[in-house]
Amino acid sequence: MGGDFNSHHRHWNCSRANTFGKHLFKFSTDNRLHIAAPPTPTRFGNLTPSTIDIALIKNLNLNCTADCALTSDHNPVLFTFDHTNTNLTYNIPNWAKFYTHLDNATYTPHNLNTPDGLEFSINHLTNIINSCYHATSKKILKTAKISHFSIEIRHKITTRNHLRKIWQSTRHPNDKHNYTQLNNEINYLIRHEKNKQWNNHLSSLSTHDNSLWHTIKSIRKQTRIIPPLKK
Repeated sequence: MGGDFNSHHRHWNCSRANTFGKHLFKFSTDNRLHIAAPPTPTRFGNLTPSTIDIALIKNLNLNCTADCALTSDHNPVLFTFDHTNTNLTYNIPNWAKFYTHLDNATYTPHNLNTPDGLEFSINHLTNIINSCYHATSKKILKTAKISHFSIEIRHKITTRNHLRKIWQSTRHPNDKHNYTQLNNEINYLIRHEKNKQWNNHLSSLSTHDNSLWHTIKSIRKQTRIIPPLKK
């Protein structure tokens, strides 16, 4: 639900809080709602610019911006919802083939005594390395990880980010205390949540489906260190 609430509060970037803003902030906290507000003011009247065009949301990820596209004293607010998962593409090279391609590549340095010659040689060498890298690599498509934290933790993280923004704007000790206190609470809840997830994972392991051995192998597996390039 969004609109002009005529509610002022420092939680959504207003310079002061009025009665409506205090009630709205308490209502959102008690009901675990997130107040989405743009980083810039939405109304420019005769008094101080304020942010009163906001929205109450729950369990949604969105970006909020204000655009000065109209002649009204209220700026239109744009909410962008993102329901898609980001796909990331990685290039995994075959290092043995990469070394072979690099050894067989022809590279002749040009005049290194002038800035233009040095710049040309650097670009030429960089292009050769990139060409060998892409020629010996295969692409792997991965989907971005989705947060498995509870709604309570995600709501607290959103509130913490707003408190941090307020403290960065005011530099008031009380605002820093509120931000630090909530940040410490979130860190504790995340550790507790991860321990709970890990214990549930251990409880589900079995020797019948080899899940136990796969977990042990992943824990004991040593990270491969890529050696430096050698001629």
